[in-house]
This record gives sequence, structure tokens and C-alpha cells, in this order.
Amino acid sequence: MDIFQLKAFQTLAECQSYTAAAKKLFISQSYLSKLISKLEDELDTKLFKRGRKKTLPTEEGLILLQSSELVLREFERIRRKLYGYKPEKENNLSIAITTCLINNDLLRPFKYFALQFQNVEISILEVPYEQFPELLEVRQVDLAIGWPEDDAMGRLDLNPLLFGLWGIAVHRDHPAAKCDSIEWADIKNERFILPDYEYHFRKHVMRCRQHGFRPYVCCRTTSIVSSLLMVSRNLGVAFIPSFMCLEKYNELVRFVHLLPEEPVSLSIVKRRGNNAPVISEFIDFYTRIFSEQTPISVQTPAEG
Repeated sequence: MDIFQLKAFQTLAECQSYTAAAKKLFISQSYLSKLISKLEDELDTKLFKRGRKKTLPTEEGLILLQSSELVLREFERIRRKLYGYKPEKENNLSIAITTCLINNDLLRPFKYFALQFQNVEISILEVPYEQFPELLEVRQVDLAIGWPEDDAMGRLDLNPLLFGLWGIAVHRDHPAAKCDSIEWADIKNERFILPDYEYHFRKHVMRCRQHGFRPYVCCRTTSIVSSLLMVSRNLGVAFIPSFMCLEKYNELVRFVHLLPEEPVSLSIVKRRGNNAPVISEFIDFYTRIFSEQTPISVQTPAEG
């Protein structure tokens, strides 16, 4: 049992509706149902009974409701006390996001967090990925969101959000679009659309060279969205992680896995040992909310 489970239980008891409670908590109904089921399993008792119009606490649920109110009030008192003894600036969060990753799905949890934690002010900094380690170590930012791959990240703590594999985005008329996976040798003669930022550009070029060919770069772009737009116009292919959602918004683009497989993860990164309450609170909240909306939606204009 944890604090958020109790909060979910209390909210459902107050709203008497899974739909209303999930909306108030900024989570899906299925996730709320899982939280309540897990709580019922832990306590080995039924906490709610569903009616046609209302979901009401059982007798055991009413007993837990009384206790949960006391626990949540005490937790809130302690949390406010902890924040209250800190300078105001320590309640602020500065977060760096890889420039090519900025999109609504990544930013939506920030909005939800701001609504629930109104005493915390968040500022977002768009920076190339290679600046993450330095910005975190000199404390210019508190957190960073991106896909860490180099040795510098060994000095930092990673909190994974998504795991996937590298692949390529191709136009639906491309021969590879009919395949689930292809080998690197199959793409050596392709026209590549690569990131404009030096770190990512060098990484992709290095991968190609490791597989025996020098990539022909037809253009460089500043974001995944613009890369996929180029792909949708059949101008070339682009490297992309498997957890990106393509066809939902652009039926002209297909994702194809590359063999041998190369893993990639999207993570929240922080300086090792930086366990300030507001940072831990954000990571827990962001991870929970973000897990309910995967995969990431990359919207590009569909073209005929």
C-alpha cells in the first residue's frame, strides 16, 4: 500500500464513479481499477460495490476511508512542513528536454503536475542531448528527459520511462514497409534524414560505419516531427525508436526494426544523490502519468 493508492481509494469514495475519479486523478479508468484491485488484494477484502449509477464503499471500505483521511492529512502536513522549511527557490524545478523530442505527450504530465502541486514552479529548457551531463552536474537543471547512451551517464541516475529498439521510419511505398524487420546491410544505399544536432548525428553515422557503410545524408532536421514529415514525402528514411507512435497520425509512414537489435530507452535523468523531495515527487508522478499514455504520439501532417 502506498500514498497514491490511498489517494485513489479516497477519491473514488468521494466521486462514487470510476470515470469521475480517474479524471480527477489524471489517470485512466483501467489504471484506477488496477490500483483499487491491488489494494483489495493486499487487504484481502472488498472495498467497493458497483451499482448501476454509483460505486459505493462497503462496510470495510468505510472503515478504511476514515483511517485513510487521517493518514493523508498527516502526510500532507508533513509534506508541507518539509517544503515550508526550504527556501522558495528549492520548490522550483528546471528540466531539460532533448530538443528533437519536444511534443505534447512529453509535456502533458507537466501540466497535470502543476495542477496538483501548485507550490512548485516548473521551467523547461530545450537543449541538445550532449549538454545533459554538464547541465546536471553544475546544477543548472534539476532533471533531464531523453535517451541516454554514453558513458557520461554513469555519473547520473536514470529513471526509465520506456524501453524499445532502434529502427527506421520509411514511406509506406518503400519495399521495406512490408517487412517487420530488416538488416543494416539492406539500408546501405538509402538516403538518410539525420538529426541536425552533432551528438545524435555522429551517433547515427557511427552506427552505420560499424555496420560497414558510410550513410548518404540527404538532409538534417531539428526534430523527429520534421524527420517524419520528410519520410512521409518519400525523401528518405530516418532512425527512430520503436516506442514512437507513427501510423496513428500519419498513415504514410511505417516503422521497421533493424537487425541486429539495438536497445534504446527514454529516461528521466538526475544528478546522483540529488534526492530532494520535490524531485522525487516529480519523478514518481511523471512516471505514473506517462505510463498511461504510451507510446509517444508524433504528429505529422498526413499527405495524399
